[in-house]
Amino acid sequence: MDRRGGGRQVSHQLMQTIFPVPLEEINAALLRTGRWEGELVHTKRDGTQVIVASRWSMQRDKQGLPAAILETNNDITERKRAEEQRRYNTQLLRTMTDNASSMLYMVDAADLATFVNPAMERITGYQAEELIGQVVHDKIHHTYPDGRPYPVSECHVDPGGTDAESRARRGPFRAQRRHFFPGAVFGQSDLSRQRTGRCGH
Repeated sequence: MDRRGGGRQVSHQLMQTIFPVPLEEINAALLRTGRWEGELVHTKRDGTQVIVASRWSMQRDKQGLPAAILETNNDITERKRAEEQRRYNTQLLRTMTDNASSMLYMVDAADLATFVNPAMERITGYQAEELIGQVVHDKIHHTYPDGRPYPVSECHVDPGGTDAESRARRGPFRAQRRHFFPGAVFGQSDLSRQRTGRCGH
């Protein structure tokens, strides 16, 4: 490329490049630091757009004057689409769990809670921080209404095991305020060592 960057300007015009910041700021950064990195949007000949991770490096002559700019671009369109899909799925799941009327929770391989939804806080009286990192059974399902211990081995709300069979079991659950409420465990599934449970009442 020539010292004035004419060839680079022509290529960006052909590809209708969309810059994240004004081109003047990019050129200023090049002169100041000798390099620039960012994401650009290029338009292909067929009209479709691609996102590229772009790296620019200032090449100088023996006198230290700007001589050329080396620009490398890597197509990251699919990666960006996948990231956007994950963000959408995460937001969708959050919306569903936050607005669910049933208690929803997730535990890890050690049966320690990693997530509880607002309904679980509202129904049991426990705050999320009081349940996260704890065994759910020990909090809300440890005792029968008559005072007898409810062994975890008999507990159907505890999503132990590795099978993904759906189950439906009813039982008394104990809220923080020491009163019992009826409920049912509707299902469980093994999700890469993260298991989920859903309770309704």
